[in-house]
Amino acid sequence: MSITLEVDDAVLQQLPLGPGERERHMQIELAARYYARGWLSLGRAAAMAGLDHFAFGCELAERGIPRNYDLTAAVEDISDARGQSNRSSLFIHDDLRDLILGQAGE
Repeated sequence: MSITLEVDDAVLQQLPLGPGERERHMQIELAARYYARGWLSLGRAAAMAGLDHFAFGCELAERGIPRNYDLTAAVEDISDARGQSNRSSLFIHDDLRDLILGQAGE
């Protein structure tokens, strides 16, 4: 899907960006704002911006937008990194919860 945004030429001339940079900047800015509002997950926003997670995280930091990273997101990242299914992530979730609550190995 593609979206066309019409902006007055006089407004575009005021931006400190060249023609190729404008579109790219707007794409990243929009993805960052949607992420900040909670409308998109980090992965979806990074994809919208055309960046990997790390690069998108840097863009968020430049804009002063905190990462919304909770235990569920951590479990999903660990599962993705291990190439495991969501079912096995339940066991990781329990292990992380126990570790955080200081109950590991009891």
